[in-house]
Amino acid sequence: MKKLFLTSAAIVAVAVTSCGGGSGSADGTVDTLSVKGEVLIPYEQLKMPGSVYTLDDKLYILNQMQADSIVEIWTRDGRKLGSYLTKGQGPGEVPFIFFHTMDKLNKRLLLCTNSKDLQAVVGLPELNPGLETIFTTDAELSGVTDSLLIPIAGDGKVVMSNGVVVSANMTDKGLLSQYAPDGRLIRYDVDLPPSSEFGDGLPTYAVFNFMQPVISASPDGKHFASSFGSADMFSIGTVDGDTVSVKTNYVSAPKGVKIKLGDGFFSFEYDDSYMTTYKCYPRLSDNYIYSWYINRPQKEELKELKMMMEGGQPIEAHLSVYDFEGNLRRVIILDSLPLAFDVTADDSTLYVLTETDEDGRYLLRYPLK
Repeated sequence: MKKLFLTSAAIVAVAVTSCGGGSGSADGTVDTLSVKGEVLIPYEQLKMPGSVYTLDDKLYILNQMQADSIVEIWTRDGRKLGSYLTKGQGPGEVPFIFFHTMDKLNKRLLLCTNSKDLQAVVGLPELNPGLETIFTTDAELSGVTDSLLIPIAGDGKVVMSNGVVVSANMTDKGLLSQYAPDGRLIRYDVDLPPSSEFGDGLPTYAVFNFMQPVISASPDGKHFASSFGSADMFSIGTVDGDTVSVKTNYVSAPKGVKIKLGDGFFSFEYDDSYMTTYKCYPRLSDNYIYSWYINRPQKEELKELKMMMEGGQPIEAHLSVYDFEGNLRRVIILDSLPLAFDVTADDSTLYVLTETDEDGRYLLRYPLK
């Protein structure tokens, strides 16, 4: 395994053997931990769960919008404490959620209910909490034109410990952008791969269909990590004074995408070489990055998944654990397939939302220490 981390201004296309966000640890050793999960919250007690967050001594489960409550609060031993937010336009309601993340440093749930605004849930759950806009991407505030300021609604923003907002971005200037707390654009990060890397004829505007960033921050707000759609590409950010330094490991653009161009439109299909690279959002503790990195042809992955579901082979997933320099430190072998997961700030416990045909969706707890 070879480490290739470059600053965002120096991303180049090269062929390397890579473990996604990094490589072997500095001393060449990688710890492997095989763990078995215990059912913490069974299907019967959940509604329509989609994500899970840990925060201090509590768990926050975010349901799909069709559920009668969107956020549920649980103790870390599986006792329900309450729920809040519903779909709608009134107090304690949200019309839609494009993106959500837990700002663990400031102990608040953050939502994007439109493409520009980042909103914090404020108020006690039992008192119909509302939304407070804490950041907006605005051309006048940022100092750039609208054409260079196109946030991606569904893939997020995180607030770092120095107040910088890192946002997914949809212009050819970079896939991520950084903003000062007052809304001023600091810079763009993470260059787009050349469109030629995708095969024949992909226009630049179409690159975003296959490389939308998904981003998470560490509990202390000092680091973030992001993967990029079906590309074999991963970025790590670290607070550096008034900005955030970003290193990116670029291995390849999405593979197996066959493009057909029309007059002002394009269509596409996937061939057998289309790869599954990352699944789920990366999650961070105060010490490490946890990522489900697969990097296999999707056709092979789906075949293996079918065998697992039918009992032909054991169910398992391998989570890669990296330090903030991108070195692979540990591989955790789970006896489940995550739909979503999160880890405690001290790396002691992993929580995995999973699903089987027999048991439906349920939450597992994995002690890691």
